[in-house]
Amino acid sequence: MKKTIKMFSLMASIALAGVVSPALADTATPAATPAAPTVSVTGLVDAYYSFNFTNDANHVNGIGNGALYAFNSPDSDYVLGLAELSTKVTAGEATAVVDLMYGQTATSLLFANPTGGIGDLDLTQAYLTLTKADWTFTFGKFVTWMGNEVIQSNANWNYSRSVLFFGIPLYHMGFSVGVAPSSQFGITGYVVNGWNNSYANGAFVNGEKTFGLQVKINPAGSSLGIVLNGVYGPDPYGSPDLPTLVSEAIFTLTATDKLSFALDTQLGLQTPAAGDSLSYYGAALYGKLAMDQGWGLALRLEDVMNNGTDLLLSDGSSSSTAATYQEATLTLQNQLTPNVLARLEGRYDTNLLGGTAVNVYANGLATSQVTGTASMVFSF
Repeated sequence: MKKTIKMFSLMASIALAGVVSPALADTATPAATPAAPTVSVTGLVDAYYSFNFTNDANHVNGIGNGALYAFNSPDSDYVLGLAELSTKVTAGEATAVVDLMYGQTATSLLFANPTGGIGDLDLTQAYLTLTKADWTFTFGKFVTWMGNEVIQSNANWNYSRSVLFFGIPLYHMGFSVGVAPSSQFGITGYVVNGWNNSYANGAFVNGEKTFGLQVKINPAGSSLGIVLNGVYGPDPYGSPDLPTLVSEAIFTLTATDKLSFALDTQLGLQTPAAGDSLSYYGAALYGKLAMDQGWGLALRLEDVMNNGTDLLLSDGSSSSTAATYQEATLTLQNQLTPNVLARLEGRYDTNLLGGTAVNVYANGLATSQVTGTASMVFSF
């Protein structure tokens, strides 16, 4: 009898719950309507004219087809360096970013070759970011975390890019997970398809994944910033059995409200199956002085040694003889309006092969090269 009563009680409870639940649902507070997403659109137009004072017959700055002289390699031409449109949509904890680029820089990104032509449209970034407390999750196509310099020229202290800019990737397809428990420390890990390619099953990396790490340190009460970067995976130029590691340490120092310094150091290693690791290493020292009435001056000094790797040179070529690349760049700029930045830049490049100066510039007629660039960037 007791069992029967318990059974009817259970059935009555279930029936009551079935009746009460809809009623409660009708009287419950409706779910809050998600906030309307916020949309921001930014962009820039970057144009320049470059002149090679060493009279390169090929009308190209740099070595050969313009290697080691990224993005502004054409000589004696007016060039649309970059037209960029960036759209950012934020809804709560989620953000989507889509960047479109057109011009010589976009062509360089498409072919992962900083000397490309002019006029291609590139979907440079398209990714989703989700933020949960101190954690950040990102998935999609995004520019690399490596390097002290970026694609947009007006975000750098100099207009031209450093030689070290050739030793790192340009973009990736994959995901990242980062955590920043405080403003003084953050760490992010990456798993991507490789360097400058969207698919890991292509001819270059054959499905293998590339891994990355970034650590940011900003000591409390200090004007010093430290960024440690690393990327490890298969050779980005497709050489079999040639694992590639590039490590980097970037130091920034704000000495005064007008004077700043930066130091970018890189070490690249490649180890063939037969052993005898190949390497490149180098450093770029930067200084920037802000002056009155929108004027500014920036200096970059650089020394890079490549001991046989297929990195640095944009075509993935290598040499068994140690090659040293040195350059000095001085940039004078003026912020004409809050949206318009004008620059005049002079640059000196030289090359040593096995410790001896060689004729690699001016169509094989000069051991060094002097170039000048005038540029103007409108940003909004």
